[in-house]
Amino acid sequence: MELAEAINSGEPPLLVDCRSPEEFALGAIDKAVNIPLDRISELIDSIEEPPSGIVVYCHKGVRSLAFTAMLLDAGYDDVRSLDGGIDLWSVRVDDRIPRY
Repeated sequence: MELAEAINSGEPPLLVDCRSPEEFALGAIDKAVNIPLDRISELIDSIEEPPSGIVVYCHKGVRSLAFTAMLLDAGYDDVRSLDGGIDLWSVRVDDRIPRY
């Protein structure tokens, strides 16, 4: 996956896991920060957009689409949602992350 290469580059995107803290504890993509979707309104101003952009993910991709839309509406420029979420990431990239 393209994101796997970007993570290992010199300027990786900011990875935002928008699942609950309990889900995040089950397994996450290396270097991801956990900002649950239900806390975005209180934390949105603290998110700094790096030059390489922001990639948001959740379990299957539904919550991350909502989170991405909120960031774009707030003026962030380069924000993407990870298709298939961490579930597909576990299948295609890192099978050490448990599926649930």
